[in-house]
Amino acid sequence: MERLEKFNWRSIVSDILPDASQISPWLLRTRWHEKIKVADMPELFQFAAFPSGRRDEDLDWLHEEVVGYFQKATKLMPATAELVLQQLNSADPDKDGLNNTPLTEHQKGDITLQNYAREITSFLASLLRTSGAFSYPTTASLTAALAKMRDDGLHSVFRALWMTTWLRSAECHMPDPTMCFLMLRSIKQTGEFNGPSDTTQPIARLSWGIKLVCLTEVHDMVQRGESESQMEAINTVVKWCREKEYTSFAALQSLKHYANAISGRTWGMPKIWWTDREHWSELMFKGNIVCLDQLTTIFGKLEAKLTDMWENKVLMGLGLHVEYGQLAEDLGNTELGYCFLDDPRNPFGDQEHRLLRAIYNSPELRARFFTQDGLNGRACRQWLGLLAEFEEVLMLDEDMCGGAPPRGTELANALIRNTRTRTRNLVGLGKYVTLIRQYNKTTHQKGDQIIPHALNAFAADLLIQLHVLARPLARLFAHHCMPDRPNAVFLYSNLLFVGQGKPFTTDDISNVMVRETIDILGWSMTISIWRHINIAFRRKHLSEVDTEDSNANFNAQQAGHSKGLEDQFYGLSQHALAGIPEDLLFPFMHVSIDYQMLIKVVPGGLGLKYQDATADQFAVHQAKAPSSSSAEHIVLRRVVPQQVETPPRSSADRTLVQITPPSVQDIRQLFSRRPTQARMKQLEPKQTVIDLTNDDDDDDVISMFSSSFEVFSMLMLSCPVTTSPTASPSKFDPPSDAQLLAVLRQLEGPQANWKTPEQYQAVRAVADWKGDVMIASATGSGKTMAAVIPALLDNQYTVIVLPLIALIEDWERRLTAKKIPYERFLGSRQPTLQGRANIILVTSDLQKKSSWDTAISVLQKRTGRMVRRVVPDEAHYYFTDLGFRREAFTNPETLRIGESQLVLMSASFHPAARNFAKKKFKLTNLQMITGSSDRPELNLVI
Repeated sequence: MERLEKFNWRSIVSDILPDASQISPWLLRTRWHEKIKVADMPELFQFAAFPSGRRDEDLDWLHEEVVGYFQKATKLMPATAELVLQQLNSADPDKDGLNNTPLTEHQKGDITLQNYAREITSFLASLLRTSGAFSYPTTASLTAALAKMRDDGLHSVFRALWMTTWLRSAECHMPDPTMCFLMLRSIKQTGEFNGPSDTTQPIARLSWGIKLVCLTEVHDMVQRGESESQMEAINTVVKWCREKEYTSFAALQSLKHYANAISGRTWGMPKIWWTDREHWSELMFKGNIVCLDQLTTIFGKLEAKLTDMWENKVLMGLGLHVEYGQLAEDLGNTELGYCFLDDPRNPFGDQEHRLLRAIYNSPELRARFFTQDGLNGRACRQWLGLLAEFEEVLMLDEDMCGGAPPRGTELANALIRNTRTRTRNLVGLGKYVTLIRQYNKTTHQKGDQIIPHALNAFAADLLIQLHVLARPLARLFAHHCMPDRPNAVFLYSNLLFVGQGKPFTTDDISNVMVRETIDILGWSMTISIWRHINIAFRRKHLSEVDTEDSNANFNAQQAGHSKGLEDQFYGLSQHALAGIPEDLLFPFMHVSIDYQMLIKVVPGGLGLKYQDATADQFAVHQAKAPSSSSAEHIVLRRVVPQQVETPPRSSADRTLVQITPPSVQDIRQLFSRRPTQARMKQLEPKQTVIDLTNDDDDDDVISMFSSSFEVFSMLMLSCPVTTSPTASPSKFDPPSDAQLLAVLRQLEGPQANWKTPEQYQAVRAVADWKGDVMIASATGSGKTMAAVIPALLDNQYTVIVLPLIALIEDWERRLTAKKIPYERFLGSRQPTLQGRANIILVTSDLQKKSSWDTAISVLQKRTGRMVRRVVPDEAHYYFTDLGFRREAFTNPETLRIGESQLVLMSASFHPAARNFAKKKFKLTNLQMITGSSDRPELNLVI
């Protein structure tokens, strides 16, 4: 029995090659699984690893040698003709033409070079090792070069590897050592191969090495007298770094193209899984749970820690604070050293030595920092270390509270002042402190991308205190105490965040993120993981930002020039923004503010002291609506629930009976006169599968068309209660109760009836079109039908305005599940409306754009159909979030289009809110439909 229990089935099946249908397309292409036994994979993983530890003591010299080789090769670039560098950087000129961008040094210089060189060091180390499970194919020249590598240098080895033609034969299907190494590097320690997306990085690093070897060979050929010029030499060498040749470089590029193509077409499993699909407040990332409440707790903890570090460690209990009001900033100023903190219009000019004077005037601190010979170097270095710890945590706070998904490299290198080579990243705009992050991951290809972030109120004030009070002292201490770091003063003068005399790195941010969050989350969240989580929450909760760019507007034309010319030459835009007008900064900044509201930190733009802007005071500042000081508004803010109303549960979550719609003849009979019970019986839908074929060829608009669209088109065209396209809005014959019920049963099933009297009253009131309607009833009470059923019974448009992305997606799911046609307005991405569906969805943000006004106006003129009603769903957002999303929710009376009816829907209409909404929306002939707010499925557990 013991022997049977020790049976290891994995040892038997591991090397059995499965059927081709059980093999991934990637391995079918590479055939790596045929060349390596599963049992050998752990050994081969170590065989191709970077040399380290006692096992590789005889190779401890190798990496330094490789780095030195490529550093020397990189230094040849300034002495190389640009056309030669362009040739080296043109992998396939027959297809793409000569690349105008020459081969250049990596943006981060030696840091990137070290990382790239590790790949080639691993390759050379594996060539020098021996293994019983694998041996490289080789040539006599490669074997000789490897034997003399330490004496003769690396170039002869690289020439033998990458300037040799490796041809397949019947005996050797993989003759190229470089491709063999790529196979070995793709082995995971757990016993499987990396996928295509994980293979492109080593390919890129090896390809980079080949280009630099070719560059070195060009110079060597000229130096040896084999070529009279670099151009003559490159003509001989360039084939070794070109595609569609019998070279290692070509083989790598071919596999890279396939990897990129298959990665783009392959759907991977999601890393995010929502565990809360009602409130969207909790998710799992690779099985680890994180929720919004945890994030709020994290930010509160960071702020408490930063306050303590600043007051007790950096300021050492001196209690200093710099007072200021509106911040003046010349966005177009690119002068060397310019910063809004130095602008004479701001009150910071006399603050530079304030902390130094306070230390000197304190007997205890003077004894600590000063000696008879001057400054106490040890005390200065200790203080700089404490300052670095503070700045590290402050950087993390900004990184997590800035809004858009963060990238650590841009933040770690952000500038507060203009330098000789870059413009600043921090600007002060009134009460806003804004970080203009420059996404430079693809700078060489398409320049920097500008990403404005509005700092939250706490970080904004603390950042100003840091640079006005502490940084002048840090510059002084660095000058006296860090003679071995001559650039330390430059860093303290210009970088937004600085370690102890050196820049921070992305790893520093990840490490502090893990340290500060693990006790709350219970697992290690790094900056790359946070990016996924940040995006997931923002997608579900925050509205779209549309940065539309119209070709002209009336103000620009009145000035005698185009809008584009005005944006380029007359806007007071930062030089780095390359012509972006200043008014486009604010939508980006309000994205940050919306996000800060979501995570419950006090948002930017309030001009508060950091002591008054901590997360525990969020509710206080949320209740202060900057846009209104009326007593009515203050009372309203206190009585309206502060938490976001939960969008109705999607009907897609319920199983619905698929029903066959009535025929055209049946519909015409039904709506020709008031139906009898017999006629209604004839119209009961048959429970069969319906045809969902969509014959519409226009896929350039997000709409939903199905066979049900034909049915409801017949309803609209056959029903005498609708107005004709040219009819006056005042000529309106409302539908009967039987017609309303018929559509309800078409949507919900043949036995469906009104859920509650209030649902019927709401549908009836909206369909009658006698005045505006306000519907206040609990989530799940059927409010949606009040918007949908009337929309399907007339040949006009119903516009549904939604404040959240999660809510508009929920509406799309529900409409799609019920086969109801709709169209979603996408702003500048799709600035026109097709008008084939009666229901149009739009976000509160896009509804405020001129592109929306143009699109809806053109639609009505083109089709002759009017907007019958506008339905703001979750209408309470127009006063609960007014103070922080002014662009979306100000002047709600402008929602009305022409003579349209306004239909306000919410589950959070307190009696005080109803009067406020009536006034602000300018509702007329109002019908108020109120239902019970009781939620019997919910229990309060104490």
